Amino acid sequence: MIEEPEAHIHTHIQKTLFENFNFKNTQVFVSTHSTQISSVSNISSMSILSCTDAQTKVYAPSNNLEAGNIICIERYLDAIRSDILFAKSVILVEGDAELILIPALVKKTLGISLEEMGISLVKMDGTVFKHISDLFHEDRIRSYCSILTDLDKAFITHENASFADAEYIKAQLNAQKSGADRKIALDDYTDNNIYVSAFYAEYTFETELISYSENVKLFESVIKTTYKRKADCEAALANINSNDMTQKYHHALKFAKKIGKGWLAAEMVDHITINNIIPEYILKAIKFSLSDRNIEAIALKMMEYNVANMPQEKQDEINECKNFDDKIAVYKALYDDTFIRFWEI
Repeated sequence: MIEEPEAHIHTHIQKTLFENFNFKNTQVFVSTHSTQISSVSNISSMSILSCTDAQTKVYAPSNNLEAGNIICIERYLDAIRSDILFAKSVILVEGDAELILIPALVKKTLGISLEEMGISLVKMDGTVFKHISDLFHEDRIRSYCSILTDLDKAFITHENASFADAEYIKAQLNAQKSGADRKIALDDYTDNNIYVSAFYAEYTFETELISYSENVKLFESVIKTTYKRKADCEAALANINSNDMTQKYHHALKFAKKIGKGWLAAEMVDHITINNIIPEYILKAIKFSLSDRNIEAIALKMMEYNVANMPQEKQDEINECKNFDDKIAVYKALYDDTFIRFWEI
């Protein structure tokens, strides 16, 4: 029996050690929190211990899975993704932009991190969520898993003189069809599993962000540091501030593609404020992943953080209330921010 080898040895040695636990006629038990070890072990030989409601439950992550599916999951569980085995709940996202920006938005607007809520955010580098989310089931790991993905709905369906030619419209409609097919497949897949649910951006993550006026400055801040020529900068700023949503979405996506979605998200992080708005589909995913948690206790921490950042007279008005519901009612009359949206969805 080996207890928590990660407490004593380097990550490379952890993996090497575990890969050489092949002793003849000897059964080896290893207790660990190491993502390095879990990334090179077989889920068919794992038992996950979860402490809930003052009792410890044991989950078998490969229970009732087909052999081929087990192999696919084990290939996917690298040292980053294997973090899901230790999380209280999980949100799966498509790529770097969501992975970088969502935690920062949550911490800045709600005052509590995903880690504090016991949520692991894991990127899949694409839209193939099925294998990993198969781990979360009544028969396997009884933790809640949210899937965040884009519907890629066409935000323009007719040609125009500025940017949408026939090829552009065709690409939009093809992406829309793929998104619709993906939604049908995901909804069907999660329909009878209470532990997994999918949540969708109507278009893409970037267009959902910029659809809120409070978030436009995130794009503006990066544009101002990217374009060296004043004319180019002014044109880009005018485009993302357009009242024409098709123009706004097109140029936001064009800019994201120009510098890379992940890099854009990384640049935005330093400019996030408490006034930014987290898109509704993301808030729904967070709330679903907290299905087995005390939501009111978490919301109280969020509210205390937001109230502490209000002008003093508004703080006093809310703090005069004696109970949580009264505080929420007064808060809602004063603000329509990310916290209120989270509480009411």
